[in-house]
Parts: sequence; structure tokens; C-alpha cells
Amino acid sequence: MFQHQIAKISVEAIYDKSANGENNHSPLADVTSLKVYIRQGKDERRVSLERELGDRWISPEGLSMALDRSDLEIVAFSRSYGELGFVTIARDQLLNGDDSLAESITKQFAGTATALESTALWVTLDLDKTLFPSSQASPVLLEIDRAIEQEQKALSCPTGSVEDRYTNLGTLFSRRFTYTKDLSDLRQAIFSIETSIDMAMEASDNTPDGKSSCLAERLSKLADFLTQCFEATGDPLDLDELIEVLGKAVARTPTTELDRLPARLNNLSNALQNRFDLSQDIEDIHEAVSNLSAAVESTPETHGNLPTLLSNLGSALLRRFDSLKDLHDLQEAIANHLRAIDLSKHDHPERRYWLSKVGLAYQRRFEHLHELSDIEESIKFKKLAMDVVEELDGHLQYSKDLSAALQSVAYGYYLSFKTTQKLGDLEDAISFQQRSFDITPPGSDKTLPRLKNLSSFCDRCFLTTRSKEHLSKALAIQQTLIDHIKRTKTDASLPEHLDTLGNWLHHRFQYSQDVSDIEQAVLSHRDAVGLAPASPEYLSSLARSLRLQFDLTQNLKHIEEAVALARKANSLTAESEASARARRLHELARCLNSRNEVFVDLEGVEEAVLASQLSVDLTSKDDKDGNGRAALPMRLVVAGIALQHRYQRTRLISDLYKATSMHEEAASLVSDTDPRQPFILNALCAALQRQYDTKQDLEVIERVITTREKMVTTEESKRGRSDDLSSWIAGLANALHQKFQRTGRSPDIDEAIATHRKAIAFTSPTDPQLRKRLTNLATSLKSRADMTRKTEDLDEAVGHLENARKLTPESHRLERSAQYLALGVVHQARFQRANDPIDILFSIEYLKESIELISPAIESSSGAVALHQNGGLSSRLHNLGISLRLRFERHGDLSDIQEAINAQQKVARMTPSDHADYPIRLTSLGNSFLSRYARTKDRSDLEEAIELQKRAVSVTPIEHPQHPARLMNLSLALRTRAELTRQMPDFDQAITVLETARNLESAGNDPALLSDILDSLGNVFHAKYRVSKCLDDIQEAISLRRKAIPLLSNHPTSLLEPLNNLGTSLHYLYYHTKEIEHLEESIATLQRALDTLPADSPQADLRFSVLINLSNAQEKHYYHSKDTRSRRQAASNMQMVVIHRGLSPWSRIQISKRLAHLTRGFDQGICLYAYKVCIKLMAEVGGLEQTIQRRHSALASISDITLEAAAAAVEFGVPQVALEWLEQGRCLVWTQLNSLRTPVDSIRSIDPSLADRLAQLSPLLERMGSRRTDLETGQTLDSPERKILLQEDVVSHLNLAQDWEEALADVRALDGFEDFLKIPPVEEWFSLIPPSSAIIVINVHETRCDALILSSGTRWPQHLELPQVSHAMVEDWRAKLQRSLVAEGVRLRGYDGGIADDDESADTGRGIRPRRRVGGSTNMLEYVLKQLWIRVVLPIVEKLSLKISKDKIPGQRVWWCPTGSLSFLPLHAAGNYGSSDSVSMCDYAVSSYIPTLSSLLERLKAKTSLTPPSMPAGSRKETLDMCRRGVLLISEHDAPGFAPIPGVKAEINAIRARVGQRGLPTSTLGGDTNIVATVEAGISSLNKYTCVHLACHATQDVNEPLKSGFHLHDGPLDLSMVVQANLTFADLAFLSACQTSAGDEQLSEEAVHLAAGMLAAGYRGVVGTRWSIQDRYASEIAESFYDHLLIRSSTAGVSDIDGKYAAEALHHAISQGIRQKLGDTPQSLLVWVPYVHFGL
Repeated sequence: MFQHQIAKISVEAIYDKSANGENNHSPLADVTSLKVYIRQGKDERRVSLERELGDRWISPEGLSMALDRSDLEIVAFSRSYGELGFVTIARDQLLNGDDSLAESITKQFAGTATALESTALWVTLDLDKTLFPSSQASPVLLEIDRAIEQEQKALSCPTGSVEDRYTNLGTLFSRRFTYTKDLSDLRQAIFSIETSIDMAMEASDNTPDGKSSCLAERLSKLADFLTQCFEATGDPLDLDELIEVLGKAVARTPTTELDRLPARLNNLSNALQNRFDLSQDIEDIHEAVSNLSAAVESTPETHGNLPTLLSNLGSALLRRFDSLKDLHDLQEAIANHLRAIDLSKHDHPERRYWLSKVGLAYQRRFEHLHELSDIEESIKFKKLAMDVVEELDGHLQYSKDLSAALQSVAYGYYLSFKTTQKLGDLEDAISFQQRSFDITPPGSDKTLPRLKNLSSFCDRCFLTTRSKEHLSKALAIQQTLIDHIKRTKTDASLPEHLDTLGNWLHHRFQYSQDVSDIEQAVLSHRDAVGLAPASPEYLSSLARSLRLQFDLTQNLKHIEEAVALARKANSLTAESEASARARRLHELARCLNSRNEVFVDLEGVEEAVLASQLSVDLTSKDDKDGNGRAALPMRLVVAGIALQHRYQRTRLISDLYKATSMHEEAASLVSDTDPRQPFILNALCAALQRQYDTKQDLEVIERVITTREKMVTTEESKRGRSDDLSSWIAGLANALHQKFQRTGRSPDIDEAIATHRKAIAFTSPTDPQLRKRLTNLATSLKSRADMTRKTEDLDEAVGHLENARKLTPESHRLERSAQYLALGVVHQARFQRANDPIDILFSIEYLKESIELISPAIESSSGAVALHQNGGLSSRLHNLGISLRLRFERHGDLSDIQEAINAQQKVARMTPSDHADYPIRLTSLGNSFLSRYARTKDRSDLEEAIELQKRAVSVTPIEHPQHPARLMNLSLALRTRAELTRQMPDFDQAITVLETARNLESAGNDPALLSDILDSLGNVFHAKYRVSKCLDDIQEAISLRRKAIPLLSNHPTSLLEPLNNLGTSLHYLYYHTKEIEHLEESIATLQRALDTLPADSPQADLRFSVLINLSNAQEKHYYHSKDTRSRRQAASNMQMVVIHRGLSPWSRIQISKRLAHLTRGFDQGICLYAYKVCIKLMAEVGGLEQTIQRRHSALASISDITLEAAAAAVEFGVPQVALEWLEQGRCLVWTQLNSLRTPVDSIRSIDPSLADRLAQLSPLLERMGSRRTDLETGQTLDSPERKILLQEDVVSHLNLAQDWEEALADVRALDGFEDFLKIPPVEEWFSLIPPSSAIIVINVHETRCDALILSSGTRWPQHLELPQVSHAMVEDWRAKLQRSLVAEGVRLRGYDGGIADDDESADTGRGIRPRRRVGGSTNMLEYVLKQLWIRVVLPIVEKLSLKISKDKIPGQRVWWCPTGSLSFLPLHAAGNYGSSDSVSMCDYAVSSYIPTLSSLLERLKAKTSLTPPSMPAGSRKETLDMCRRGVLLISEHDAPGFAPIPGVKAEINAIRARVGQRGLPTSTLGGDTNIVATVEAGISSLNKYTCVHLACHATQDVNEPLKSGFHLHDGPLDLSMVVQANLTFADLAFLSACQTSAGDEQLSEEAVHLAAGMLAAGYRGVVGTRWSIQDRYASEIAESFYDHLLIRSSTAGVSDIDGKYAAEALHHAISQGIRQKLGDTPQSLLVWVPYVHFGL
């Protein structure tokens, strides 16, 4: 590439002869050579020019100096005149207009020496370009490297001076160092020049002066290199060597070159001054001054270097003055600087520095003598220096020199201000300093000190003027300073500046009240602490800022951090620093108090008490705070607040009294004019109000009111009212509200509301307290509405709260939480008045949002933490519990009452027993338990409710306004228990409690309250009558109700409930007397109750309880009078009731069932509708929100409704409806489980997020459903913690179920997914039924028995009535067969059946020989099979036109789906075995069982012989990696607690051999292997093989069906574990064990047995047993089964086992195996009849 370079340099002097008169000689006439120094960027070169002609000097031939992109600076020197002048050539001046290189350029030197005033010097550069190798290195560096290479080669040549070569090499390496900064280059330069010097030294003694001159020059050059080295390393040894070398250079300077001596003396002086700065050795500065003095003395007056030397001498003298404070040095320094200025030309480049230096010298003298004239002179010279620089650099955006000059002037003005205190001087200082900072070049190391000075000047200005403008300026500069330090990371004082910024932000906050100022202060103090974490001062500052921020924002994390920081600050403060410790302890206590205002933990409270008390102890009455006021009063207040907080936690009344005493002492220490007095009195009132909360002593609250009234009156009387007046009025309003809560008097609440309104009127619209005052007004309005029962106050309260909410910033979490709390409570009260469901919805949502907003505090606190009672977590949870209970009582959603109890239990635990709110919280919790008892009938809930209500009454003062209400709540719970126990003493207790309430003074003064008490008494007597049947009881109930109703004449909307109760009692009077007049009066009264509210009233929901009672009375009237109008009216009212979700699903089912019975004879449509409602509600009774065990328990009592509904549907000619209902109402648990496991791939293609949502919820719901609670296991809940944990599990389960239902609704909203997880219509089933197959559903009910047949090739179910069968008959068969089997001892595997065997050694067969009645079971079994054949199976065979198969395996396939007791009978083996022409179902078809049609149809959809079920065809390899084809063999012959089964080993070995012969993999647990068959091994292995064979004991648990299981080495592998396994690729399970399909008689419609569980777990088919299997034949049957299954699979082209042939294989193993061997004797039936097949 081409590179620009300087090829030639020439300098020409043009002498103006006319300017010198007679002197026509050029002053440079005798100068034979010049030296030119050329600097570009980092590179500097010295070129010697020799005189050519006249006054022209030219560079030697061969000059080559590469140019980079920097400007050129050129300085010319001569020995005679020193510096002759300088010139700067900008880079762009080297180019032509077209950017090509100029051939030459000529410029005139400026700043020529005084002796050359008549001479103009011009420099000419000849330029060209040369070709350089392409490289990324600098062209100049390439030139230097080339020159070094040439010089190093020259060293080996015999020609030339070696000394000169080394000298040149030194110069080149030095130049190279300026580019590379590689010290090795500099060391090489030093080595080279030292080598040259050593050579010269050897010959110096015999050489002329010329040689000595050369040696001195080389020593000077070595000094230059050593200077560079010292500047690079800072090593003092380099500096010592430098001084030594410079001394030698001075000493070696020959007499012929004395003109060079001043420069060398100057350099030596500079080095000595540098060493003085390091060592402070005064001899160095003395020598430096001496050398410079000698240099000045030896320099001619006209020499160009003299001003520089004079200035340097002045600086050295000034430095010595700074050390020795000798005024003579200072005077001499000023004189030398002034002389330097006088000798210099105005355009001399150094003049500005000399002016500045003299200004600095005057400044020093001012600082020493404090004479104002000196600082004025200093400013004058500094400004002159500034003017010179500004003339040169004023046009530039940034200037290093100008910024320095401005800085110097600014500091001069600041020093002047410190003396004169003239604001103008300070403002000038700020102005010049600001400008200095503004033009300081970016990245300059001067930026920081200039910012610091500017910040200091601005701070001083604000402290002088207290002007907001100056404060803003100070803050802005301080922030700029901090930003710079952070960005450059150049200063260790950053913490100090950050702390200062935070303090200035506190100042501004006092003006602005802007939260952002505090936020910025926190950030600033936080940064300070981050940099100086051990500084108590910075830690305490940050703690204070965070506390102030918390006071504004109520963000709990702020106060937590503040406390931690204040603790640390205190711990780092020395105990000897009493004043500092008192301040730090005071701040710590304030932080802890602020924290304890929100939540109170005992440890934090104790710490606050200790810190505040110690702060008080360390403070005397004379100690002052930062504002000069007595410090003790506020420290007493803080200590009193800490004691109040401890009282809240410990309830030690002594703390409260001591706190009050401290506040009183603080009040006594301040005068009426002290601005802190209102704050101190306010704290005193707060302490008194807490005393009132504890004792409810009216005298205390009256004292509070009196004190606050005095505060308000005093402030109102002042001419200039305080901004805090509205706060004092608001405090008075709150005290009046508290008084009302105690007295219940209308004037008190009216005055409280009026005072709240006044406080709001005095509050500025921008005052943050306005929001809180609106909230307090709303709370008082709600209290008045509770008394008056009017909604107007509630409506106004909602409006005020909404306004407060709109005014509250999002960041004020705690304040917004309090508003949402109030909104929730008001909407709750409005719901109780108007019963509008939207109110209770809003109430719950607002209360939950209120809790969510304070959740960070809850999450960051330990279990021992209790949030502050007023507006804290407890009040929020309390009210949320009430609202959830109210919604539960309206809508019946069990999750609401579960969540309510969970919340209220937490509240009861965190509320102190002596707190005023404790009774009402106990009452609310008791009410919730009672509501749940009404739904669940759990006795423990009822007992808990009674205990809670008793405790609530016991801690409520008799005169308390709520005492009657709490007595009524207790009576209600006692009455409910009496209804359960039917014990008269329980009723009497309830009556006694209400009589107590009736006799209270408050009841006599309140007609509405007395009406409630009388009606409640009527309820008790009514309930008592239902047990006693005593006429007096029901008549007393009616009498009390008749007295209660007139008392509500002023409250007509409240008549509904007492009229309803009266009507119900009259109905029961009819039961007793059978007099229809009583029934008719009951109907009329109930109708009147309905008429009290219009149909569109918000309270219309309350009509449903009346409608139930009215329909009951009308139904009874129909049965009594046969009046069909009564029947239709009753049916109409029942229809309205069954759609009401406020009733529990169980209650709605019962009413729907009654409606079906009532209408069955006259309206089939309504009847079917009622049954449809029943079927739909069954899914809610056994909903997903319950555990499987609870679902089974809930369904046990209503499972017959499905069979009844199906019988009705068949009777009405709609068998397809019967089938659909049987599908929907049976096996609900298995259906739910299957739904949870349904693949969501089809949904994922449309809505991936929805598919993910379902996929996440499904396993969670399944896991929660399979858990077993303490209540289910019978364990007692022996602690509140266990109760709460149980409730939390229940709530979590409920939430998951609700989320699932919502996700399911979202899926069904998608196009094409409207029927997702719904049972398809019957007509869609038939296409799935295989050829020559039939599905037979048999419905057995008390009203009728029918078979519904679905067969291939048809489009509609066939109905076959079974008139020879009845429900009682089937139940009789089941019971007798079960009793006979138990008597025979066949309920355990190991039964041998007593059948003779050809092998006489067979008596050593498997298992035990239980005692039995020989022959009983066989005869009964034969009898039952015959009855089944004749009455059930044969009619079906004939209906299907089945023929006896001539083949070994019948071609016809039948799936049985029986119901009721028929589910436990062996339909597959039904037949007549007692005659020579015996016949059975086995002769006609291969039989299987299915729990539901859906379980089969889903398997038929997915059937395949090539891949496991649900396996995508394209992912066969991946799937097989997860689930291997083959058989898992699990055996346990000696389970603990059971008889040994020795035959299982042979069974397992035989199966393994047969399967292995086919090349299929097997894995064996137990048996002859070393792998023990444990539960864990078994459950973990199930998902690894498509088939499993279990040979072991199995049992059916009738009490807890899910505990039924297979008994392995370490315990049972129970049904719940299998169900949870979710065996995605399972195919076949062979359960060679007892009772694996026995089922539970109480859950006949739920198929709760092991075989069904294996189907639910994912197996397509299962072989199970109905009762015990005989050990000696089990192995034989299993071997035969696998033989045929393997052959049949192979024949079908399947290389491994295909479970769809399992039913055929079992049929073959029985019919062609064991039956051929044993025959059809009664004894042989016990061997093979138990074997059944389920599934595909």
C-alpha cells in the first residue's frame, strides 16, 4: 500500500533589515545548524538541519518520516537562542482539495524568541508517498522497525561508528516504545544508549572536547529514556538512576557547550523535584532550587528558554514554600513568575501557563496571609491566563487547557467568597466551575475533581440561600458527579457523595412531599452502602430512607431491609460513642416500630423495646436532635410505641400502662408552641385507644375523645392553622366510631360520620391522607347500616371507597389492600341486606385482592408472625371466610366452605384471646363449621361449631351489643346437635341459651332482635317436637312464631323467614293432628311468605327454602285429599327448586327423585326430566374435588337412582335413554379417571396452551384424588396445625377440580370439540361392535328387570324384558352364594376344593385347608347357575338366536354389563349342569365382562395387533424403547400373614418357559429368582412390559375398596397404587389370585375390584377371579391359557402376545382344558367358574 511521508525539511529565516536600523546582520548569521523537533501523535523525532545558502537550513539526504493521521507539531531550536518558534500543521492541510497529497507545504513559525523579533522563520515540508507492505501495524511503526533492522545490520559492518549505531538504536527503540508501550523496547533503548556511553567513557580521557560533548549528549539522551521508564513504572530506583545520569551529563558538559548546561540543570531539577514528591527529603528540593537558579543565571536575557527557566524556578520555590512555609520562597516564586511573563511574547505558547502559575502563587500567599488583595491578584492573573487560552480554544467544544483555566478562576472566586461572604463571588465560582466542567474533554482525569468542586460550591450556595432553585442545582450536580464516578470507576469517595445525595434528596422531599425523592434517596444510600458496607453512618442513612419510603408506600420489603440495616449500623458503632449509639438505637427502634405497625413477631418487638429503652437511657434532657430541639421527648415516644407493639403480641397490660406513662412524660417535656406536641399527643391517644380495645372501658375512650377534641379546638383557634388539622379531626372521628362500637348508640355513630365528613372537607384533594379518610368514612357508614338495616349508607360507602381506590397509586400495596378490605366488607353487608349475588362475588374478589396485596409480608414471615389486627391479615381472612360462607349458603359450592374454614382457622389462631375481635372471629368460624356440617353431616364439624360458639359467648361482656346474637348462634349449634342425637337435654340446653338472650335488656329495647330470638326459640321447639312427638312442643313453637311476626311490622322485608318457619310448624302440627285445616293454614302461610317478595327481588333466592316447604305441604295435601291441583302445584314448585344451585347436589337429587315419583303417573316428560337431573347431579356428588374414597362413600347411598331412572326410561319406551343414563350414572370414578388420562394430541394441534393446561392438571387431580386423608383413615386431628394442613389440601384439591372444569369448558368451546369427554349418542356405538358380537346390559331394579342388547349389524338397542327375574330374587341368589362360599372357605387362595386327583401325592397341594361345610357351596353354586340360565341368560340366547358351537371355540362373542347384585353373579357360566343334557352359556359364546359400555368401546376404537394401545403407529420404535413386548411375572408364595402357596413357583416357571420359547422377553419378580417381589419393584416394573402375570394372594377390602390389593413380599400392592400407575402401553393382565373381580356389594355400580382397577390403569384386557382359586389347578389353567394365546396370536400373524385373544384363550383353557379333565361335577364348578375375563 502507499504511505505518505516527509522527504525533506527546510527552515528559512527572513530578516527585516529596515526594522533594525544600522544593524544589517541577521541574528542567525552565525548559526550553522538547527534542530527541529517533529511530533505527530505518540511519535517524536529530532532532525538536524545544516545551513545550505544564506539563512536556510535543510535536512540531510535520505530523510524518510512516515505520516499517520495526526496533526504535526514542529519546534525549532538553536544552541544560541534556545527555542526559536513553533508551528502546528493540521492533517487536512497536508492534502489538496481533491484529497491528494500536496507536494509541499510552507508555514511560518509563531512565538519566536525575543532576539528574533525582526526575523520571520518559515518551515517547508516536501512530501511524497512510498510503497509499504500491507499490514495492520501503524505506518510509523513499520518505518521504525525497518530503521531498527537497518541499524542492527549496520552494527556488523566494519564501516561507520559503532557508538553512533547504538545511539541511533536507542533512539529508535525509544520511539518504538511510544507506540507499543512495551517496556522491553524501552529497556532495549536504555541498553543501547548505555552501550554507546560505555564505549565513549573508555575513550573519554584521551579525547578532545568534541568527544566529551558527545558523551554529555548521550548521557542526556539516556536521562530522557530513564525519565520515560520512571513515568511508566514509578519505580524510585529508576528515578535515582535518572538523577545520577543527569548529574553526570551536567558534569560532562564541556566548557565549549555551556549554552546546553541550563537545559540539563533544568532536567536535573525536575528529577529532583519528582524524588522530593516521593521522599519528602528537603535536600532534594534545595538542590532542585539551586540547580534552577544556576540555570537562570547562566542563561542570557535574550535567550528563548529564559522565561521557561524562570517559571520553573518559581514553581520549585513554591513547592519548597509548601514544605517549609518560608515566606521568602513565596515572594521569590512570585517575582520569578512575573519576570517570566515580562520576558515572554504575547503569542508564546507557554505564556498562559506562566500567567496561571503566578495566579497560583498569589493564591498561596492569600492562603498564608489572608490578604484580600492577594486573592484579587490571583483571580486577575488566572483570568488573564484564561483569556489567552480562550483566544486559542474558545471555538472548541472541549478544551483541556481552557477547562483548567476556568477551574482555577472558579476556585479563586470561591476562596474570595469564603472571606467576603459575598453571594456574587460564590455565584461566579459556580458559573466558572460549571463552564470548566462543561468543556472538560470526555475521559479526562480532571472531570471528577471539577465535578466535586462544582458540587461543593452548589451545596454551599443552597446552605447560604435555602433556595429551591439552588437545591435543585446542587442535586443535579451531585447526581452528575456520582454518575461520572460510577461510569469511570476512578474515585474511592463515591460512598460519601452517594450519602450526600441521599441527604439532599431528604431536603427536597421536605419541600415536595414527592415519593420519588425518597425513592432516589434510597437508591443513593444503597449505592453508598454497597461501596462501604461497614460504615455505620451510611447504613443508618439507608435505613432512614427505607423507613421513610415504607411510611409512604407501605411496601413491606422496604421496612424489612431498613430494620436489618439499622441493626448492622448499631452493631458497628463503638460503645464508647454514646451520642452516636443513642442516635443509631433510636433509628433502629423507629424502623422496628414501623415494621411492627404491619406485622408483629415477638422477637422483633422485644428488640424494638430494648433498642428504644437503651436510646432513652443514653439520652439526657439536655441532648439535642438535628434541629436543635430536645431529643428526649421523641425518643420517649418511640419507646412507648415499641411497648404498645409488645403488648399487642404478649397482651401484658403492664406494657400498655408503661407506654402510656412514657407518652405522658414526653407530652410534659414539650411546650404548647413546640411543633412536635400534636404528634406526641397523637401517640398518647393511640396508646389509650389500645387500652380501650383491651378493656372496653368507656372512660378511656372518653379521655381519648376529650384529648382529640382539645387538639382540634386549639388548632382551629389559631390564626395560621396547621396542615395537620385534618389529621387531628380524622383521629377524633375514629375515636367516636370506636365509642359507637362499644355503646351501639345512634348519636355516637352519627357524630363519627359527621366528623369524618369534616376531616375530608379540611383535607386537600392532593393530600395522600384523603384516601384513608374516605375509607374510614365508608367504614363508619357501614357500621351505621348494620344498625339501621338501610342500604343507602352502604351505597354511599361503596362510592367513597371507589373514589379512594382511584386516588391510590398502584405501588401503595398496603393502602390499596385496606381499601379492598373495606370494599369487601361493605359488599358483604349489602349482600346480606339485598341478597344480590353480584355483591357477594365482589366481596370475595375484593377480599382476596386485599390479601394478595399483603402477600409479600406473609411469605417473608415465619409461622409465628401475626399481622397487625387493624387492617392486617387476620381481619382480611376473617371477612373472606364470612363472604365465602355466605356464598356457599347461597350456591352450595363445597369449595367455598372449605376455603372459608381454612381462612378462619388461621384467624382464630393469630387473634389474642383478650382482643376485642376475638369473640366475633370465634363466632364466624363456628358458623362456617355448622354450615359445612349441614352439607357433609360430619359430626366433628358440629362439635367444633358448638365449642367455638361457647367460647365466643364466654368472652363477650353481657352488656355488649353482640351478646344476644352470639347466644343465638350457640343455640343454633346446640339445636343442630340435638336433632342429631335426639336427646332431650340437648334441646333443653338450646332453649336455656335463648331464654337468656330473650331476657337481656338489649333484646327488650330492639323489637327486631326480640323477633329473631322468639323465632329461634320456635325453631328449637319445632326440632324438639320432631323427636318427642309431644303436641305441647309443636304448639309452643307455633305460639312463639306468632309472637315474633308482629314485631317486624317496621321491617316487612324481614318477614320471609319467620313466615316460612310458621308455615313449616303448622305442617308438622298437621302430621300430629291429621286435621287438614292445619295443613291448609300451613300452605296459606307459606304462600304469604312467598308473596312478601316479588319474583324479581334481589332476595328472590331466599324463596327456594319456602318453595321446598310449600311443595312438601302441597304434596301432602294431594295425598290427603287427592286434589290433583295440589299435585300439580307441588310438582311445579319442585321443578323450580331442583334448578337452584344454592341447594346441595344431594338435596337436589332427593327433591328430583320425589318429583319423579310424584309425576310418574301423570307426566312422563317431567318424570324423565327429574331423573335426568338426578343423573347429572350424581357426578357432582362424586365430584373430582373429592378423594376417590370419599367419592365412593358419597355414591354408595344414591347409586340405585341410576337403575331406577333406567327402569323408568325403559318403561316409557326410550331404551336408548336408559343406556345413556346407565353410562352416565355408573362407574363414575373409573370414568373420571379415564377422562383425566384421555390424550390431548388433537387439542394440541389447535390450541397448544390449552392442551398443556389439561396435561398439567390431569396428573395433579389424579394424585390428589388418590390420596387418603386422616379423616378417611380414622386418624384423629390432634392439633390445629393438622386441621389447617388438611383444609389446605382440601382447598388445593377443590381449586384443581375447578381449574379442570374451566379448561374442559374451554375445550368444548372449540369448533369440533363440543362433545369432548362426553358419552357419545347410542347410535354411534353400533359401528364399533365387532361382527358376531353382542353387548348385553342387564338392569335390575325393584320396579322391573330388563336386558338391553347391542349387537353388530343393528342400529338400535334391542329391549328384552325379564319378567321371571326380580331385584329381590337376584339379591337372594347373591347373598346365598356368598354365604355358601364363605362357609366353604374359598375366599383365600389355597383352597383345594376337595376334588380327588389321580396323583395321590396331591394332598401336599397349595395353601391351607380351611374348615368348611362340604358340599354346601357346590350345591348352591349349581343352583344359582341354573337359575341364572333359566331366568336371565336363556331368554337372551333365544333373543339373539345363538346356536351351540360345534367348534372348540365358539365364534360368537358376548360382553356382559350387569347392574346391581347381578354384577356379583357368574353370568358367563350360567347353565344347567345337573342333567345328562347339560347346557351352559359356554356352549354358545365366548364371554367377557365390562364395567361400562364406554370402557369397551374406547378399546375397540384403539384395538390393533401390532402396537400397544394408544401407541402411535409412527412412533413404534420410540414406544418399544419405553415399553417392551413380553410378560412381567410377579409371584409371592409366602406373603406375610397368609398361608404359603407353593404352586406359584411352578406356575411362573412354566409360563416363563412357554413365553421364552417364542422368543419373547420376560422379567420375573419373586419365584426362583433372586429378585424379591416388593411393592416398589412391582409398581415400577408394570410400565415396562405390555403384559403382567400376578400369582399371589389377593384380598378385597369391603370397607376401603381402594385398599384391596395383591400381597407381595413387603406388603400389599393395593388398588390405589395400580390406578395411579397410568400404564399407557399395557395390554393384558392375568391375575392368578383370589377375589380379583369380587367387587363391593355397597358399590355395585362402581365396579370397585382389582380387575376393573387394572382396566382403569390402562390394560386392554384382564383375567381375574370372582372368588378363591384352587392352587393345584391354577398353574394348569394358566399354562393352558398362555399356550392357546401364543398360538392364536401367531396364527393371526402377530409375533408376540396380542391381548385381544385373551378371552378366547381363557375359554379354551376352561372348556378344552380343566373341564375336559374334571367334568361338570358340582365340585369342578368351584375350580373354573371363578375365572372371568374383563375388557377387549
